[in-house]
Amino acid sequence: MFSIKFFTITIVSFLFIDCSKNDTTLIESNNNEVTKEVKSNLIDVSYHYTFKGSILKEIAKKNYPTSINSKFHNVKALKIIYRTFDVNGNYTMASGILLLPETEGDYSLLSFQHGNLLNSDDAPSKSKLGNNDLTFAAIMASTGIITIVPDYLGYGSSSLALHPKEHKNSLATSSYDMLKASKFYIEENHIATNDKLFIAGYSDGGFAAIALQQMIEEIGDFSLTKTYAAKGIYNKIIFTESLLNVKDKGLMIGHYLWMINSYNNLYETLNRPWNYYLNEPYAGRLASIQHLNSPIDKKLVTDDVNALFSATFIEGILNKTDTAFLKALDENNVDNWRPNNPIALYLSKNDRQFEVIHSNRMFNSIKSHGGNITMEDVQIENEEAMALPFYLAVLHDILEKQNLE
Repeated sequence: MFSIKFFTITIVSFLFIDCSKNDTTLIESNNNEVTKEVKSNLIDVSYHYTFKGSILKEIAKKNYPTSINSKFHNVKALKIIYRTFDVNGNYTMASGILLLPETEGDYSLLSFQHGNLLNSDDAPSKSKLGNNDLTFAAIMASTGIITIVPDYLGYGSSSLALHPKEHKNSLATSSYDMLKASKFYIEENHIATNDKLFIAGYSDGGFAAIALQQMIEEIGDFSLTKTYAAKGIYNKIIFTESLLNVKDKGLMIGHYLWMINSYNNLYETLNRPWNYYLNEPYAGRLASIQHLNSPIDKKLVTDDVNALFSATFIEGILNKTDTAFLKALDENNVDNWRPNNPIALYLSKNDRQFEVIHSNRMFNSIKSHGGNITMEDVQIENEEAMALPFYLAVLHDILEKQNLE
């Protein structure tokens, strides 16, 4: 079993913001003199929690129909604070959790992209044992996989800022930088790893997983093995058109309005009042929200798209005349490229029709570009309980691949 070395790095560059692109971090000694240079964006590491393997095993057994061929070990959770970039390209701090299995091994790495959060207190770095993404990630880690769980911008240590909902670049960048910081810590503590790196994400995390894969392949610093994704909004234009045409939206209206608010703040070409997008009284209700950082409460809106959205907005999308908004949507698509590494998309029999259509569209688009992509089924009892069975299906596939090698 490895011993864990805790340390804090004081980043002098935050005092005068002049960090070089090679992530050289200056470390101060007690007399404030620079004593060492380390190529890292890691700022701080602290103990967070320990998950018991026996409990994680029971959770897994109750939520997956097939026996998982692995022992379940205790997992030490460390909170990582690291340097990344905000939506404007400026340096900022972000956080996440590094999950280390307490067993000897030559570990694979997994970047775990958490799903949509209904509350900022549900961020991984604020979670412990429970029905949450961090526990799901800990189950995977307990089988002997070092699991890296970024909070994303707007959560954890960066919670004073709004979360950039469904924003491709910031999700990929904060996740990539968390991966770099974690890898530095792993190497500094002489923790043995193999050459396998997996990515998995559900819901918002499914989109983030594909965005992260695209960034990893573009930069080329990491060797990626496989990406697993479920229920992501992979093409924002197709999704928007579906939302405006399909009657059964379920809970998606509240999430979509959150995304509109995010893009409206992020893109200078937008910056529109709510009454451009929505009819009254809904525009006024949303305009009164000062800190919009979660899905819109369904009590504030309606599922009737013609009553909710303004005719100007609907016509601009369906007639493709709202070029500014469509351009923002297009910049956040992840289905129009050729991945170099395999992708597995997961569906369940309870998926709504537009979710199936959307996933099939992603599959066909990646396939048409020559990418290696498959469609897999997840066995679940109800729609609300798909996240954990998805991650357990991913775990089963990862372990099966490792056992075959």
